[in-house]
Amino acid sequence: MFLDFLFDVFRANAGAEAVIWRDQSFSYGELLARTDHWRSYLQKNDVTNGTVTAIDGDFSPNAIALMLALIETGCIVVPLTASVAAKKSDFMKIAEVAYNSRNSAAATSPRASRSDSVFLRLHW
Repeated sequence: MFLDFLFDVFRANAGAEAVIWRDQSFSYGELLARTDHWRSYLQKNDVTNGTVTAIDGDFSPNAIALMLALIETGCIVVPLTASVAAKKSDFMKIAEVAYNSRNSAAATSPRASRSDSVFLRLHW
């Protein structure tokens, strides 16, 4: 849908190195597979177009794949890292993201005042 052109490039270069994270190489094929995993996960958990979604993570291949899946789904993405810890709650409030701690490694879809919201905390 939104990123088909990018996923075509990933498929064409599936064996090539895409990301180095923590001294480990990850291929475009691995990123694509992880993105597909997240797209399936989002669909199963009713995270849909327009969902305001905060990602609390680093710059891991998993976080990259999740961000790509969220963009492809049409979600509004609020990326958060440890570097904004002091302002994290402010950013989440501004974006109208609701935190649900039912599962710290997964997502739920609580209702916010204006739209669906979800908070994803990544642990690779």
